Amino acid sequence: MSLMIGVCTSGRIELLFECLYSLQKQDFDMSQVQIVVPLMAKHQPTLAKRLSHFDGLNIETPFTDEYNASTLRNLFLKTCKQPLLYMIDEDCSLPKSTHLRDLVAYHQAFPKVEVIGGRYQNGSNTSYFGKAYNLVCDLWQDRNDFYSQSDRLKHVLGGNMSLKISREIKMFRFGDQSDFGGEELSYLKQLQKAGIRVMLVNGLNITHNAQHDIASFLSRAWLHGGNKYYLEKENFGTVFKDRTMLFSKQRPADEKILAGAYLGIVQLSYLKEFVKNDLSSRSLGHWKRQLLKRT
Repeated sequence: MSLMIGVCTSGRIELLFECLYSLQKQDFDMSQVQIVVPLMAKHQPTLAKRLSHFDGLNIETPFTDEYNASTLRNLFLKTCKQPLLYMIDEDCSLPKSTHLRDLVAYHQAFPKVEVIGGRYQNGSNTSYFGKAYNLVCDLWQDRNDFYSQSDRLKHVLGGNMSLKISREIKMFRFGDQSDFGGEELSYLKQLQKAGIRVMLVNGLNITHNAQHDIASFLSRAWLHGGNKYYLEKENFGTVFKDRTMLFSKQRPADEKILAGAYLGIVQLSYLKEFVKNDLSSRSLGHWKRQLLKRT
């Protein structure tokens, strides 16, 4: 099966090269694979020329105005002409040489499932705070898997997501409200509402070399909380289920503590938006009703 691999990048050359090296090592007919790496003007043509040196890889470098994950993923969806689209991020690499072959095999084994994805695992280049972030992603996927309900879905990560391309799939787009933090769940909920099936496969892990430092770790947690309110439209109680599975994880104590802190900031940010919007609108509605009664 031919496929297109869309790599969301921000011009971090060392991480991007590690991603591409892992593609070079795949036990797969790479002549059937189109790799698309959009680049901004500041990285063209120098980076495009360096990417052309990856022997055996068919790499295209279209122009993009911005390194926005949602924008780039929509570009991949719009331009993909292959039956399968696989979206990964530049800080991700494939840990097994059979990863692409396994991915295609899962799609062939489950022809009625249109979206298949896996989890993140730590790599040698994953930062201290990046490991805690990967644990948070794992917890969210566990929570959506464990609390499976008719109105919920498997949590497939935007940096490890594959889609069978069809006219129906191409009708949906990632929202442009934010370039990070819950944008894939908002997109996947649209698909599920339309009856499109999503599957999480534990055997399709990829290495996520997350480079978070303390500042980006905390700021992304705050952004994630706001996006959970505006993009995912989760209810108040569901957001507070995230930490319920934290203690069951066999991970170092410091990772759990940092992951718990991340979730706490997410919850505070969500609570802020909830109070600002839901409670204020209810209070305003109450005073309007009282005014109408008096008039």
